[in-house]
Amino acid sequence: MRLPVLLVAVVASTTAVAAPPRKESPQEDVPPRFVLIPAVDSNAWLTMDCTGEAPFKTIDCTFTQLSVTRKSDAEVAAEVAKEKTDIASHMNEMRQGRSKACSAKIVSELRKDVAGKASDITEGRRKALTTALDQFESMCACKDDVCLVDAYLRMKETTAKTCHISSNAYTMSFTRMSKTKWVNQPKPSGICNVVTAVVLERRDDSGLLWTYTQTRLAVDDENALCKGFDFTKPLVFATGGASAIALDCSAVDASVF
Repeated sequence: MRLPVLLVAVVASTTAVAAPPRKESPQEDVPPRFVLIPAVDSNAWLTMDCTGEAPFKTIDCTFTQLSVTRKSDAEVAAEVAKEKTDIASHMNEMRQGRSKACSAKIVSELRKDVAGKASDITEGRRKALTTALDQFESMCACKDDVCLVDAYLRMKETTAKTCHISSNAYTMSFTRMSKTKWVNQPKPSGICNVVTAVVLERRDDSGLLWTYTQTRLAVDDENALCKGFDFTKPLVFATGGASAIALDCSAVDASVF
């Protein structure tokens, strides 16, 4: 069955939404701000709201980053292939696990649980629940190993194609370097002691067009959890770029990572 294409429209059009000017010359008497400007090379958006006093030689800003991630088709295929290889050497355990999980009592309780929630949740959540239940029951109905493996792998593929939405809020202080640019004061932060340089650049006099450029300068990579940071490419958000994205998602879920 072909999965539906989910069009993630975070803003009203393919162009990012910028905060409307609140006065004739917002760059002179209103702190910098922008709303949901898209990342240049990732499925993410950034909102910024700053406070300070004119002429804004120093400003304190709050950022909220919204991201949508989904494994690539190649990653999904590799994950499913690995599962298939692992299953081949653990078929006995899989048969036993299926027998326990597919008891009439468990299946009946799952059906009741889904039916009980159906009237209290959105259509999208209801569809996700019923799809998972249908796939589970299909696996339980299998009479041979070939059917069992295929059903299990379909469940794994559906999970692997889930799109995850996450948000990250943080604050940062900036110093004005020129009429159109502000820079932060890089210092270690977080459990990885990441040192990050950020430049805010206003690209027009109206205060509608902005570019946010973030570059990692250093990280405490002695911590195993902090290895793998990419220092080769800055993270750039810019007003005016394409904002809408199209992703082939089996479902959409929130993520804390």
